Amino acid sequence: MIIISNGLGHFHLRQAAEAAFESNALRIFVTGAYPKGPLWGNVAKLPAARLQRLAGRGASLPDQLVSTSSVPDVFNQLAGQAMRRPWLRPAYESISANVLRAYQRRLVGVLRAHGRPCDVFHYRAGYSGKAALEVARSKGMFLLCDHSIAHPQVLSSLARGNGMTEVAAKDQLGPFWEQVMGDIDLADHVVVNSHFVRDTFARVGESTERVSVVYTLPEDNFVTPKELARGSSAGAKLRVLFAGTLNERKGLHDLEKIIKASSSEILFELVGLVDVQLASVVGGLEKMGNVQVLGVRPRSELSRRMRDADVFLFPSRAEGSARVVAEAMSSNCAVLTTVESGSLLPKDDWQVSGSGDWSLMAGKLRQLSEDKKLVQQLATRNALVLEQYRETSYGDRLRDVYDLVRELQR
Repeated sequence: MIIISNGLGHFHLRQAAEAAFESNALRIFVTGAYPKGPLWGNVAKLPAARLQRLAGRGASLPDQLVSTSSVPDVFNQLAGQAMRRPWLRPAYESISANVLRAYQRRLVGVLRAHGRPCDVFHYRAGYSGKAALEVARSKGMFLLCDHSIAHPQVLSSLARGNGMTEVAAKDQLGPFWEQVMGDIDLADHVVVNSHFVRDTFARVGESTERVSVVYTLPEDNFVTPKELARGSSAGAKLRVLFAGTLNERKGLHDLEKIIKASSSEILFELVGLVDVQLASVVGGLEKMGNVQVLGVRPRSELSRRMRDADVFLFPSRAEGSARVVAEAMSSNCAVLTTVESGSLLPKDDWQVSGSGDWSLMAGKLRQLSEDKKLVQQLATRNALVLEQYRETSYGDRLRDVYDLVRELQR
């Protein structure tokens, strides 16, 4: 039996819990705010986008198998709002620390109550803490840590555009990332969501033998069947979509250069939260006649905009597996992204460039604007790549990891 801890906010361990439940292996799923009970059927109908997103966190699990921490998650959302204002950073740090402690206290209680006869504790890095992991280990559980972005010791270097040239000391990472490192270090095994992330572990001297890779794919309710996807007409303007936080790590400065180097006949849509410290950069782009800055949009609208786009542009400097790229692939988009996005596309694919090589990406985008047949060829190939991964489901790949760690226990 398995206990799974999702942490706060939206995270893919909800899918892991569904897979474990389907195998009759789930003991309990611990998470933040979660739409339990009949009330949430009505909440999903309300117009408030945040409530709709929260209602969308539900999984096909019986309510009795879900332990929620709604209040900490609400305060975590408030902390996220504070983070957007530099002068509120002290408040953000204080709220975040207290929220994390509240979640960890609940997790300790769940592990004490439900730890036996479980044999695996699958937890999200950064949300467990030493006390919870000690309880799990005292119950005889194998500690499987789930980490979904580049290794913390090289993340800052990557985000600044310096690649993996700088390895930070563990005590220089800041409170939350130190917590992430603690959860990783105490794990018996780590599962990450791309080969790129595993490469970052190797860069800091971690043995890759203790790191397994399981890619996360788009959720079924996000994807439109391929037969409904449209093809772009030869004379239409190229439509390019970016989706993600408009900040340094997601490649905003490279995105700005690509847009400014591109023809005004190419139409750009930018979806996502704007980093307040870079609002002037985004504001400058918004003044261009061929750029729309749309802010945060519901996932249903994002899905529609992906189906309407020809190219998904994602020049990120550091990700995990960039599930948003896989969502674009499932929506019949050609893709321009980076090795560091950790996407399903191989490093030598034409659509993949190195982080920071904005001029190469701008040249490829220009080529796509002049060759609509190439756009459709890439879109068709991307859908096939995704289908190959879907032949073995996320749950099946994860069960292989569970089997592996159980072997390691013997």
